[in-house]
Amino acid sequence: MEIEKYKIDEHNQAQSAAHKRAFDYIAGEVKNIEAILDKLAAFQVAIPSWALGTGGTRFGRFPGGGEPRSLEEKIEDIGLLHKLNQSSGAISLHIPWDIPKNASHIKALAAQHGIRFDAMNSNTFQDQTDQKHSYKFGSLQHVKKKCASRRSIIILK
Repeated sequence: MEIEKYKIDEHNQAQSAAHKRAFDYIAGEVKNIEAILDKLAAFQVAIPSWALGTGGTRFGRFPGGGEPRSLEEKIEDIGLLHKLNQSSGAISLHIPWDIPKNASHIKALAAQHGIRFDAMNSNTFQDQTDQKHSYKFGSLQHVKKKCASRRSIIILK
């Protein structure tokens, strides 16, 4: 989903006077307000890819309607969140569901949306029916060499 910047600006402008009144009141009561504002402006939260719907958890994949269907759509949604709050400039991927087919394309899409890659989380809890690789004993390392998934090790930075 994409929202044009002018629509965000219009919405913010409509709320500006009420926000300024509330802020001025609180700022008058808080010491070191500038230092606090600097810390808040610098604060960032990486959005885990599985947080964008009912999607995958450590127990399995449970998709629902309206949620992103691909890594590309997840990046676009997080890009929108970041555009709105300026505090969500990173994504944490979940393997095996977020293994990109084209890492260069994914890196370019993330850059286009101002998103960086924060962490790679693995499904180390359970194997899924008809799953090609076993992740039950770890997705980056497995006790059986033939089951280890080298595809899980992807450098996106």
